[in-house]
Amino acid sequence: MESLIDVSRIRVGETINVVFKDLELNIDNLEFTRPIEVSVRLTNTGKCITVKGVISTSVNLTCNRCLEVFEYQIRYEIDVEYYKKKERYITDLELDSEMLNIAYYEDDRIDLMDEVRQCIILALPMKSICKEGCLGLCPHCGRNLNKEGCDCKEKEIDERLAKLGKLLK
Repeated sequence: MESLIDVSRIRVGETINVVFKDLELNIDNLEFTRPIEVSVRLTNTGKCITVKGVISTSVNLTCNRCLEVFEYQIRYEIDVEYYKKKERYITDLELDSEMLNIAYYEDDRIDLMDEVRQCIILALPMKSICKEGCLGLCPHCGRNLNKEGCDCKEKEIDERLAKLGKLLK
């Protein structure tokens, strides 16, 4: 499905709502379990087109502790200002936090696909954990401690340091 929006028909001060269902996107090493849905409100301010809304989908991730695959729900709010692309750009500009939500369009069409891709990547956790209390894998035998226990020693203490352990008791 295409994610192009024709903004030539949006008059100054006017707002329109656009919903995309079943968007498909290829991001390396990411398996979508539900199609991407994008619901946005576009407003022509006279200077720019503001795009505000929500992106939602689900993906399969691998837990960093136990290596089990789990489904992760993504719901990310989008808030971008689109300016008409000019022939000349200011290159010696220092970026501030307000400029990070600025994008450009040309030919009176806004393509949301790049913004959707960036938002999904930003919505992914830095460390994928299947559940808060995930026990992970045993460092000795490799068993998934969420499913079964193991008889491995908790800690192998170097004999030279064993006396220090007694001080903590």
